[in-house]
Amino acid sequence: MYLPLNSMWMKLRSVQTNAPPEPRLTSRELRVRDVSRLDHALTQVRNVLMVNHRGIEDFSFRTQEDWADQIQTSVRNARMSGGLIAAISLFVGGIGIMNIMLASISERIREIGIRKAVGASGPDIFVQIVVESVTLAVLGGLLGLVCSRGV
Repeated sequence: MYLPLNSMWMKLRSVQTNAPPEPRLTSRELRVRDVSRLDHALTQVRNVLMVNHRGIEDFSFRTQEDWADQIQTSVRNARMSGGLIAAISLFVGGIGIMNIMLASISERIREIGIRKAVGASGPDIFVQIVVESVTLAVLGGLLGLVCSRGV
């Protein structure tokens, strides 16, 4: 919506009962025909505003390039936070798998003892436990992927 400033000031003045509104321009949109002239145009506008504001720089400029930089920064921060959350989730999942395997080994002490009595070596039992834990982790990951797809 575009509204002339004088009309806006009159409307605001009629709404307020006590004091007339102070006519203050809060934002202004400028367009430059050629992007190569943008810096020169901003310098000219800054000089005019400095004269009108009595040498006080109480204004700022925001260009579309600034907006694009802010968007890129936001996207990068979102990706970084997502990666951090994924890393923490993987760490917690690894701790969970270690606890499950510890409980599994604690429950199967008899079986491990029988295997040692039959002639299995320590590395053979270790390989069995590692294979079981890797299988459990891979199957859990695949199940998570299937569930995330909604299949």
